[in-house]
Amino acid sequence: MSSKVRLLPETLVNQIAAGEVVERPASVVKELLENALDAGAREIRIEVREGGRRLIRVSDDGEGMGPEDARAALARYATSKIRDLADLHAVSTYGFRGEALPSIASVSRLRLVTRRSGDLAATEITVTGGAIEREGEAGAPAGTLVEVADLFFNTPARLKFLKSPAVEASHVADAVERIALARPDVGFSLRLGDRVALEARPGASHAERVADVLGPSLGAGLLPFEIEAWGIAACGYLSPPDRTLAAARAIYLFVNGRPVRDRTLHHALVSAAREAIPADRFPAAILHLRLPADAVDVNVHPAKLEVRLRDARAVHDLVRRAILNALRRWSPVPDPGAQAPLSGDAGTGTGALPAERVQESLERFFRSAPSTRDVWRGVAATAAGAEASPARLLSDAVGPRFPEVGPRSAGDAQARGLRYLGQAHDTYLLFEEGDGLLVVDQHAAHERVVFERLRAQAEAAAIPVQRLLVARTIDLSPARRARLDACREALARLGFEIEPFGGSTVAVKSVPAVLGEARIEPVLSAVADDLEEAERPDVVERALRRALATVACHASVRAGRRLGEAEVLALLDQMGGTPGSGTCPHGRPVAVRLPWSGLERMFRRT
Repeated sequence: MSSKVRLLPETLVNQIAAGEVVERPASVVKELLENALDAGAREIRIEVREGGRRLIRVSDDGEGMGPEDARAALARYATSKIRDLADLHAVSTYGFRGEALPSIASVSRLRLVTRRSGDLAATEITVTGGAIEREGEAGAPAGTLVEVADLFFNTPARLKFLKSPAVEASHVADAVERIALARPDVGFSLRLGDRVALEARPGASHAERVADVLGPSLGAGLLPFEIEAWGIAACGYLSPPDRTLAAARAIYLFVNGRPVRDRTLHHALVSAAREAIPADRFPAAILHLRLPADAVDVNVHPAKLEVRLRDARAVHDLVRRAILNALRRWSPVPDPGAQAPLSGDAGTGTGALPAERVQESLERFFRSAPSTRDVWRGVAATAAGAEASPARLLSDAVGPRFPEVGPRSAGDAQARGLRYLGQAHDTYLLFEEGDGLLVVDQHAAHERVVFERLRAQAEAAAIPVQRLLVARTIDLSPARRARLDACREALARLGFEIEPFGGSTVAVKSVPAVLGEARIEPVLSAVADDLEEAERPDVVERALRRALATVACHASVRAGRRLGEAEVLALLDQMGGTPGSGTCPHGRPVAVRLPWSGLERMFRRT
């Protein structure tokens, strides 16, 4: 009887190992960049064609290798990073795995050219599908060049899972961005096809590198933070509460200079930001954590994308404190446990709560209150004219502004139970109704109106478009630019005509007419952050909906704008015929009710 257990061929072993570290072209780029950094490179150039399927070329000016080391680097379990088990638990370099190069070579056509500064000639090795085909000398500058062509040519099952070239290019750009943010002392140049997507000079400060990578619109105005305790140091940058994103794609985490994914760090950062931003929004953030090498395990993930922290609770508390401090410096938040005086003189017992505290309480209420379901239908039901439409009832119900006196208007008398009092903080519309106070967020209400109108126009392919007399050029980060490229057809359905303009710059030739020209750059940046991979129809529709919500948000009346009574009437009339009017497109409530009984309890009148 023949044996059932047998050794696998080395080529198959390498291909299996490749599955751990080579998921897509971006994985190859990450591994090659880390090798270049460990070799002491000061300048790294990356070139990618067809999203990395056709070619990935990474060259650096670091310490090259001689013939013997070059051959050893293509063998499994060969490394210059560790010598014994103790080194394994205190890794201070980006990597130690010996499989990286041989795993990549086993699923591609790889060419390695490397030269030490003192050698007269470089070593050149060509590998196809894991088998060395040629080795010899070549002329080349000091450093290392790795070319990876025809990725997954011999593993078609892996190849078919790759996305479109534009989507794969966006993942490559994201990988380069993260490593460039980690190492501002190193210069990075990224070319995607025929365009230069990133040029980041070496020796930049962290702030300059953030601006280079994220682009001027997102990189400017970030809040710096820095804190140190218990042998742990955290520093970085955070976007202010008025500049948030619909997804967490702009949160970059680094541990000892290594880009990572970590639930503890992510939760600490986002949970602290939740005290200043809505639950469905996320900050842009760059967090650098520095701690002793033996306090973190970087070997829990094959591609070193995740880490295990020895004292996760201490790290969580430190990061959370750093984020809260940054937010409070930008907009000081009073201690909720402290009792604020009613006026400037705490002893008088008269006056009003400070405007900042009132504003904070209202905004917190709107962020946390449950969605108001069919609020306009509920208001209509309390009115006397049951035959009238909700829109008519709301419009007729608006009476003179409080505290004016005199006869009530005919509309107010007809509706019996709803009276317009005025506008608070140039943001909230106040109405008196039979059993309490109705407070309407004017921005959320108008945002829903604009969104539903845009969605209906998009479904009918009839969104009005405004052609720009002069194309507007906008600088974007490489990942943003790649996402726009991947979803260009979807954006065209919204009225955005976008063309390449060199590097990561795009030229905008038309926009949705409702938007106008004033806010093109922030809207397009926000849309790019909201987009996903548009490979399936359902994903395209989700991307379109988020883009529509972003456009509607920027095209709606803003908080802080004074509205006239006629404008309030027009807004209420529009809301009456708008579906889903209980919430804005991002899920925030449009209106809340404050019953008189609740107010009486607050004033201890019961």
